[in-house]
Amino acid sequence: MEELKKEMNAAYKLMDAIPVRGDMIEVMAEARRHLREAYKLAENLEERQEGKHG
Repeated sequence: MEELKKEMNAAYKLMDAIPVRGDMIEVMAEARRHLREAYKLAENLEERQEGKHG
């Protein structure tokens, strides 16, 4: 799970480097929102798995 979160962080950082203009600002903001949500879901899944094993 840690590897998944590292990959999502890397993708988010790369997205920050992409210049965005005009209507694409909203598209990029939505993509970032989805990536943040995926990260939260991964964290929640990790916590539930740790609860089962701990």
